[in-house]
Amino acid sequence: MYTTCIIWLAFIPIFFGTSQSAERMYIQTTTLTISLSLSASVSLGMLYMPKVYIILFHPEQNVPKRKRSFKAIVTAATMTGKLGQKGGDRPNGEVKTELCESMETNSE
Repeated sequence: MYTTCIIWLAFIPIFFGTSQSAERMYIQTTTLTISLSLSASVSLGMLYMPKVYIILFHPEQNVPKRKRSFKAIVTAATMTGKLGQKGGDRPNGEVKTELCESMETNSE
């Protein structure tokens, strides 16, 4: 962002300072074109250079992190049958899973 501000702060005096010049149209057009191109190039470069750096020089860090919510873990475990429901052991038909029971015993 700092570089973009510097580019546009340099553009303003050049653009308006050439208004008395005979070749005004060419200088202003060239200044505008170069400023826009440079600003866009710097923005894109700063946006993607960290990603390119990781891909080229540290490929071992280019691994997606596994972020799973508690609900996703319980759902996955239930689907594979790792969590058993013990409804018959509970009064009033309460149902708890092994994971919840292990959390309760750890907190005590």
